[in-house]
Amino acid sequence: RAGLDPVTAALVSGRMISLAGMAATLAGAFFLARFRDAPRSAGWWAVLLAAATPVYSGLPFEVRPDMLGVGLQTWGVVLFLGALWAERPGNRAILLSFVCFGLAACVKQHFVVATAVSSIMLLAAWARGRVRFRTVAGALLCSLAIVSFYYGLEEWGTGGRMSRAGFSAARGTS
Repeated sequence: RAGLDPVTAALVSGRMISLAGMAATLAGAFFLARFRDAPRSAGWWAVLLAAATPVYSGLPFEVRPDMLGVGLQTWGVVLFLGALWAERPGNRAILLSFVCFGLAACVKQHFVVATAVSSIMLLAAWARGRVRFRTVAGALLCSLAIVSFYYGLEEWGTGGRMSRAGFSAARGTS
């Protein structure tokens, strides 16, 4: 509708999503580096180091949502650690962090390590009496509901081809 052909429009929108994901990741790195009242310069060094790392190389410019998933995961960690380090852990921040983790897993299935580590830390906080079991259950169920809804919708939308392709790949057949 903006006068672009569909291929160009897809390329532009895909690159904008990747660029937004990179910006979110860098902003998250800034806040992670400044936890516990670290100097502002620590945040800027974290941003510069993250921006310069070869791990990201072309990801911010590809027509893929990978960087969006990294950004969502990073902000999940920022929110989660901020909530846990508070004197009184905030239920909303913990739930929102697990929403970010669930959305990141919808972007890429293998974005689960931050969720797993945060889940272990959340269970440890519950065992120490810092958070209620209701918060733990809500966070885990919220993340699981997002992932289940998304992949269920994808499975339905493709007529079951997504799971068949995954099982075929696991068996080594095409």
